[in-house]
Parts: sequence; structure tokens; C-alpha cells
Amino acid sequence: MLLVAATGLLSGCGDDENSPTAAPPLSGTSVKVLSGRADMVTDGDALVEVVLPTGAVPANLRVAVGGRDQSSNFALRSNGRITGLVSGLAAGANVIEVTATNNSFAGARLTVTNAGINVPVLLSSHINPYICATPQPGTATGANASGLSTAPTDAQCGLASEKWRVFLR
Repeated sequence: MLLVAATGLLSGCGDDENSPTAAPPLSGTSVKVLSGRADMVTDGDALVEVVLPTGAVPANLRVAVGGRDQSSNFALRSNGRITGLVSGLAAGANVIEVTATNNSFAGARLTVTNAGINVPVLLSSHINPYICATPQPGTATGANASGLSTAPTDAQCGLASEKWRVFLR
């Protein structure tokens, strides 16, 4: 009988998640888009900031979009902010989910809408007449109002990526 009583006492001494002594997850996690509005993301990626509650450990952060882990893109920066590039967004609504790998802080979710690169974000369609001010085959370079050297790749005047370095004095 003494053995049964001692076993009953020891079974109550645990650190399981249902124990009333387990600390609840820290609250106050938030996620926001830095590169623009969450409902106006373009070209499949967005610069995102995660704000963790005081006392949360950034190493326990997990960021996923559509079930795809994007955590390796996020880091604690020298300015104290946790930022990263979420990429590979599908056209339309995408949910960014922030969670703790060890349940030490509450998670957060943000729905972002990716419009693609050549889709009008503010209007339902392109403005007509739509004037493409990029270099056109057979035109003089003086007619290039944009200053870009890449020719359009489609009817919406889409361009291949072009990098410029500008030095100011």
C-alpha cells in the first residue's frame, strides 16, 4: 500500500504541458510587411519583419508560407530587428505563419496578396492607351524615356531585371 501511495505522488511530479505549473507562451508576436502594403505585394516576394514578445528567443522562430519553411531567410539584424525576405509567393492570397519551435511564444499570422509583376495593383486593368517607354526595336535611343537598356518581353511592357549603380556626389 505504501508503494502505491508513493507511486501516486511521483506521477504528479512531471513537467508535461498540461501541468498547471507550465509557463504559458509569451504573447505579443506580430508580423508585418516592410516593402509595401500586405495587400499589394508584387513579383512573389516581400521584405517582412517579425516582432517577438519581450523575453522570446529569436533562435526559436519559425516562419512558413503555405507550409514552406522560410526561417533561414530571417535573422536578428544589428539594429535589433528580425527581418527577412519571404519569397516564392503564389499569385493571390498567401498566409505567413510565425510560430515558436518550442511553443515558448504565441504565434502570429498575416495574409499577403501577391499580384505578380505585370498585374495592375491599384486598377483592375492597365490604362489605355498604354505607352511603353522602354527601348523598342528600330527606334532611336533618344526615344527611350525610361533610360533602361532592356527591351520589353511582353505586351505589358515587362522587362528582364536590370541593375544599376548610381554614385552621388
